[in-house]
Amino acid sequence: MEVIENLIEKRKDVLKQLEAIDTVLKLYGYVGTDYKFNNTEATTQTSNVFPSKGTREKQVLWIFENKISRACKLKELQTVYNELRGKDDINIDNTARKLKKDSKLIFVQYNSKKLLSFWGLPTWLEGDDFKEEHKPEADGLPDLVTSIVMIGEEKK
Repeated sequence: MEVIENLIEKRKDVLKQLEAIDTVLKLYGYVGTDYKFNNTEATTQTSNVFPSKGTREKQVLWIFENKISRACKLKELQTVYNELRGKDDINIDNTARKLKKDSKLIFVQYNSKKLLSFWGLPTWLEGDDFKEEHKPEADGLPDLVTSIVMIGEEKK
């Protein structure tokens, strides 16, 4: 298994180098077709490379911006987070809640049941629900009666 461990370490080093290159390219204003740049501030620009050295908040937002395109449960987000890190030693529930409190993430609670809460980005909202392209998979939802959007510390 030493070969695998060496390859994993090498991969981490290459990802760090790519992250540094991306940062320098952004500083010079490079916008290539193989990059996901936004037309907003540099702090909100995304990269194709998982920010392994970034804060947990930055990592969770990166997942929603780059890996997950539909609202999901925290359990699904945790699975993606663990896969990207290659470890499962950190629980991101509190990070997601902090991002919600800061209005950077939202969740929609269906039928007033906590078990039917799905998380996503605020830009995915339309009225009291997610936009059609960002709604959770239909097989994960029961017949919907109500939906409540949770933004920041209060209901919308």
